[in-house]
Amino acid sequence: MFFYSLDDNLGGMEMYRRNGYVKDIETDEVFIKPLCYVAAIFIIMAFFLLLGWPILTDDQKSIAAFNEYAEAFNALSEHDREVAAPFLKYELPEDSTTFTLREKDEISYWGHVAKVWYILLGILYVTYSIGVFIEYLKSKTWRYHMADLPLSSWIGRLLLVALIPFYPVLVVSLIIMMIKVIRLKFAEKKALREEIQREIDKEQPSPILIGRANEKAEATYVKYVVGGSRQARESHLKELEEQKTDVENRLANYGRSLREAQKRKSEILAELKKYELVEQESATRERAINEWNAIRHMRGVSRVYARKRRKKVKGLVIQVDVRVPYKNKLYDFGDYEIRIDGREYSCTRVRSGVRMDASSTAPDYNEPSGFCFGSRRRTIADYVCNGRYLEAISLMIDSLHSVNDAEVEAKIPYCFREVEVEERVRRKLLKEKGGN
Repeated sequence: MFFYSLDDNLGGMEMYRRNGYVKDIETDEVFIKPLCYVAAIFIIMAFFLLLGWPILTDDQKSIAAFNEYAEAFNALSEHDREVAAPFLKYELPEDSTTFTLREKDEISYWGHVAKVWYILLGILYVTYSIGVFIEYLKSKTWRYHMADLPLSSWIGRLLLVALIPFYPVLVVSLIIMMIKVIRLKFAEKKALREEIQREIDKEQPSPILIGRANEKAEATYVKYVVGGSRQARESHLKELEEQKTDVENRLANYGRSLREAQKRKSEILAELKKYELVEQESATRERAINEWNAIRHMRGVSRVYARKRRKKVKGLVIQVDVRVPYKNKLYDFGDYEIRIDGREYSCTRVRSGVRMDASSTAPDYNEPSGFCFGSRRRTIADYVCNGRYLEAISLMIDSLHSVNDAEVEAKIPYCFREVEVEERVRRKLLKEKGGN
């Protein structure tokens, strides 16, 4: 675990920045559990201190006896001390000129402990730091660098204090992390420049542009909506015919269910007759024109064109440039292409706005199969199947510009490119192109 964490992203794993995220760090495990290690070391130290009690007691008795002897000897006259010096029980100090014994300082057991208290506290702190370090490595998610402490929270600040002995290790991890961040920033700038350059150099196709809103584009949309509604109606009629045929077959083959089948047949015939007589509102030209005008002004819609085969309209394509504001800045969520073909639909990303150095991809809902509409997917499918294209397109566009909640919304700057940054690069490239 230690070498795995120290190595961080050297093995090529995709790593992210915390950006204040702390939910992977179990505070009970990281800060409380190491206290058990401290308690164990404290008990061991106390045991050895108690073992030293008898030795210290003997030392205290020896010092007391020496001081009593020295006091009696020093009370003699200087002449007597000089005469008695060769016969003393204890040796005189070498630098003594008055033939006196220096009394020793008496010290209690706790006085001895007080002399080394800072050493004992240091041992306990290092023990706690080791425990916190081990539990932090076990607790933190692999996608975060070891040195990426959440310093904006009390957890990160407490870790910073607890891990002082491991600063050299954290410095190594920090260097690894900064190398990756710098490398990704350069890669992001290069990728953004290349992408915008391709957009500048690319010849624009000539679809039916939504901004023009010309008569031809409007006529194409109306034709498709009316035709699509007709196809939906014919499909529904066909389904009713198939159900009627199935019921007739059941009546012929299952005599025991004759009454039930007859009743169902009558219901289907009644619905079929009613359906044939009622003119569907969605198939009217007036509604189709109103829908066209509404789609023209939908958020982010840049163009609409029809896919044709042998001069016959096969489907609609709506391109949406998704730009989402957050805290007075505009972010590029990418460009999407909505395709509607009869009773089928799709929404795929044709250009990504995700940063190469993104430290969070939480707001990015694109999937290999297309945009993830979540719980709205079924509703959109029902709208398309019933020819209610305006509602389907409106719901899809709203989903493209939305994120799930405030927590995910806060990660937008760490995921997507800022539009102003893109525009600066675009202006610079156009200026370079004009200068050349």
